[in-house]
Amino acid sequence: MGYISHIDGSYYEGDKQYGDQEVPQRSSANHQWINGAWVEDIAKARLIAAAAIDVQAGKTRLKYITDVAGQSETYLSKASDAVAYKTAGYPSASIANYPMVQAEGRAIYGVAPSAAQYQAAADGIIATEAQWLQLAAMIEQQRRAGKIAVAGAATGAEVAAAQQAAIAALSAL
Repeated sequence: MGYISHIDGSYYEGDKQYGDQEVPQRSSANHQWINGAWVEDIAKARLIAAAAIDVQAGKTRLKYITDVAGQSETYLSKASDAVAYKTAGYPSASIANYPMVQAEGRAIYGVAPSAAQYQAAADGIIATEAQWLQLAAMIEQQRRAGKIAVAGAATGAEVAAAQQAAIAALSAL
């Protein structure tokens, strides 16, 4: 058994307070006591499910990226710099104009990388970006498909099933 507060209409379990209404135990947090019966709040269930899907998408991304202040901007700068370096024909004599490629080359090969090593560093950055974009697209596809399925669900059971399927698909990536 549970109770509905006569003060604010909230549901609670435990010791009955004076004036509160005794009701059957609530099926889930997505149910509201309306006119003497528990009624499922589908809109609330959808919001909770959509938020859970977003959280799982974030957790899935974190398996592959570093999430610290400024890191996403660093990744984007590295990719932009590497593409510009490649587009310019890998001008190792002008490597100072491509600081992210220069930094990557030095991190991998030491203080004075060769032209071929700077090229390899730039190509590695570009390849990593391409891999990440493919993975990011798969994560986004599963996230959006899950949220669309949740939005189209007509019952709490359908919402739960759509949420579970989306979270399982995201977890598998």
